[in-house]
Amino acid sequence: MELSRGDTSRSVCLITGGSRGVGKGVALHLAKQGCTVYVTGRNIDALQKIALEAGLYKSNINPIQCDHARDAEVRHVFNTIEKEQGCLDLLVNNAFSGAQYVTENSNLPFWDLSEDAWDEFNNVGLRNHYRCTVFASRMMVKRGRGLIINISSIAALGYMMTPSYAVGKCAIDRLTKDCSIELRQYGVAIVSLCPGSVRTEYFEECMSRENSKLRKQQPEAQYFFDRGESASFVGQSVWSLLQEENILGTSGETVSTADLSRLYGFTDNGHRPVDFCCLRDLVEASGHVWAAKIIPEFVRLPRWLLSILLSSSIAAKERSKHA
Repeated sequence: MELSRGDTSRSVCLITGGSRGVGKGVALHLAKQGCTVYVTGRNIDALQKIALEAGLYKSNINPIQCDHARDAEVRHVFNTIEKEQGCLDLLVNNAFSGAQYVTENSNLPFWDLSEDAWDEFNNVGLRNHYRCTVFASRMMVKRGRGLIINISSIAALGYMMTPSYAVGKCAIDRLTKDCSIELRQYGVAIVSLCPGSVRTEYFEECMSRENSKLRKQQPEAQYFFDRGESASFVGQSVWSLLQEENILGTSGETVSTADLSRLYGFTDNGHRPVDFCCLRDLVEASGHVWAAKIIPEFVRLPRWLLSILLSSSIAAKERSKHA
């Protein structure tokens, strides 16, 4: 892949679920590049603070209050952009409401969760990703160009936390693949972007708690937090995809932020975040620091092998936890 030499700084972008975390990082990074950015979320005060922050860089962020569980509000977002801009160049499907629910209930088997557990993960998640993809595609197909990025997760590769969470993430990658088949002929690309361990505000909050469930249940969480990537790093990844001249060649695929950082040569403020496909990082995360030192950094695991290892190791932990 080669970066486009065209001017993408004038792109009209929509970032869903952008009041904090990954969405905020992506929105700010795109705004700094000069893009016209629309950002949605339920907390209008938080969105306005982001717009103010972007204004310090003489950039433009347009906040729209939206509960992505409400179809009428989602439709309003796209109607607003079409009315004000007449086009949409980039949609980043990031809205997700189940992070707190999954961490607070990760010690329970799925049959002991509430009957609404599936919707907690996949209403403002998989279902909303599909609806936003539909609305964005209608605008993009008319112009014969555009890019849709679905924020995915390593949970798509195997069991993690609880079935309905991981299945929803896996379905997002399948949604990307299947939609690309119909969109490609109209010049519209759709890609799943899988971040690594992102140091979001919520992740930081979980790790800072004295009696953190996350640290007790997943001792390696501290390593992934310390070596995690910033939300801005995800923003750099999105910007690289937006600039990519041959993005249709990647349409339908799932790529990681680590893949893109190596491909395009950017870092996270000079650092290399942990890479789930890097064998050295995985061995070090498991506590075998000296063994990790003798493994070359370039030794990487294919996604199919990582899927097997994740499923077997995590499932074993779950069986012992619920025994």
